[in-house]
Amino acid sequence: MERVQGPPSGGQEQIQIRSKERVALIAARRAQMLTLEEVAERVGVSKATVYRWEKEGDVPQPLHLRKLCELFGKSAVELGFQELEVRVEREPVDGTDCEPSGQGSEVLEGVRRECLPLRVLGLVWRWPAGEACYEQLQERLRAELEREAMNHQDEVSRREALRMLALAPIELLGLSQLGPVLKGPALTEDILKQCAAGLTACWQLRWQGELTLADQTVAAYLPTLVALTKTGAPRQRKEAAALAAQGWLLRSWNAVHLSTPAQGVIYAQQAEVFSVLANHLPLRIVALGNQAVESFYHHRYSQALQIMQKARHLLKERDRQKDASVAQPASEPVPSLIVSSCLGRLAMNLAAASGQKEEVQQSLKRAQEAFFSQSEPAPPWVTFRLGDLLLDEAYAFRDLGLSKDALKACDQIEEHYQRGAVTLLDRTEAQLLAVLIEASRDDQPRRLEWCLEKWQAGVAGAYQLQSQQWLAIAQQAYIALCAAFPGEKRLRELRELLIR
Repeated sequence: MERVQGPPSGGQEQIQIRSKERVALIAARRAQMLTLEEVAERVGVSKATVYRWEKEGDVPQPLHLRKLCELFGKSAVELGFQELEVRVEREPVDGTDCEPSGQGSEVLEGVRRECLPLRVLGLVWRWPAGEACYEQLQERLRAELEREAMNHQDEVSRREALRMLALAPIELLGLSQLGPVLKGPALTEDILKQCAAGLTACWQLRWQGELTLADQTVAAYLPTLVALTKTGAPRQRKEAAALAAQGWLLRSWNAVHLSTPAQGVIYAQQAEVFSVLANHLPLRIVALGNQAVESFYHHRYSQALQIMQKARHLLKERDRQKDASVAQPASEPVPSLIVSSCLGRLAMNLAAASGQKEEVQQSLKRAQEAFFSQSEPAPPWVTFRLGDLLLDEAYAFRDLGLSKDALKACDQIEEHYQRGAVTLLDRTEAQLLAVLIEASRDDQPRRLEWCLEKWQAGVAGAYQLQSQQWLAIAQQAYIALCAAFPGEKRLRELRELLIR
C-alpha cells in the first residue's frame, strides 16, 4: 500500500491510502492487446518504467501521461491516476490550457528530466506535513534515484543530488553535531522531512563508498532528532525516534570501517533503543543484526549468537501473535529481506559459536527462501543484499570446515560484482576472506598466485573505501599467507602495501 495526496479539504492536503497496482491501466493495455514493450515504445520510455506505472504506483511525467491518455483514448483518472497526484488534467483558464503544450512542453519536460537535483528537491519540498509518513517520502526518493540509475543518466548529476539532499538539513536548518536545534512546532515538520530525505541520500552515499561524508552528515542530524523524541507532539516523537534509529544504524555500519566494531556495537544498541521508542519492529531486528555482525567482527561469537537468538525470538513472537490474533499495538510489517538477514546471521554465528552443522544449513536454506521471496522494494535502511547473504554463507561454511563451499560463495560474490549486483564493500570483504580460507585449507594444494592476486585486489579495495576493518583483515590474511608459503620473496615486497 502507498500513501498519496488526496483532494484538499478545509485548505489542507489530506493523505489517503490506495493500492499500488493500477488495475485500470493494466486493463486498458490488455484491451488493446499491447505488451509492455509496445506501450514503452509508443510512449518513449523503457519497459521497466511502464511496469512501475502499472505495478508499483509510480507516476509518469506529464508528457508521458498525455501520451498514455492518447494511446488508450482515456483520461488520466480513467487510467487509475489521481488528478492532484499528477497535476496534468486541469480546467482551461480563459480558453487556454494551464499546461504548456506542443514542442515547448517537450523541451520543458526534457530539461526537467535531465535535472535530477531539481526533481528530488521538488519532491521533498511538496511533500505534505501533518499526518504524512516520512518512510513513504523515503520510498519515493529511493524509487526516483533508482530510476535515474537504471536509465544510465549522468552519474555526476546523481551524486550532486545525493549530496544536496544530505546536506540540506545542515545548510538550510542549521543542524549540527554540537547540539540540538529546536526551532519550534512550526518548523519541526520541516526538520523531520528534511532529515528523512537526507538519510535516504546518506544510505545511497554509503553504497557508493562515501562512508565518511555519510557518517559525519548523519552525526549532525542526531542531536536534534534525539531531542525531538522528547519534546515534539506524540506523532512527531514517534517519527523522530524512527529517523534517529536509522541514523544510529548508519553510523553503526560505518563504524566498522571508520573506527572499530566495538564502537559499531554501541551505535547499534542506540538504534535498538530508538526503534523500541518508535514501536518499529523491523528497525529493531536490523539493529540487533548490526550488533551481532559487529560482535562477530570483534570475535565475540557467543555474544553475537545470543543477540541473533533474541532477534529470532522477536520474529517468532510476532508470528505467534499474528496467528493467534492477539491484540497488540500496531507495528510495521517485517520485509522478507529482514527475515533473511536474521536467519543468515543466525546461521553464521551458530557455525562460529557451536558448529551445529544441520541447524546452520537449515537456517541458511530458510534465509535463501526468504531473500528470494522479497517482492516489494525494501526501505533504504535495509542494507542486506545478495552480497551479504553470500558472505553469511561463506563465513558459516568456513567455520563448519567446508572450505570448498565457502570459496564457492566468495566466487559468486565476484561474479555478481562484475554484473553490478554487489557493492565494492562486499567484494573487498569476500576477496580477503577467500585468501584467509585458501591459506588455511589442507584438503588440496594451496594456490599461491590466486592468493596474491586476490589479496592485492582486496587491499586496493580497502584503501579505496578507507576501511580500517578491511585493512585489519588484510593484515590477518597477510600473516596467514606468510605461514602458508614460508620463504616466498614476493610476500616481503607486498608487505609495503600495508604501510601507507
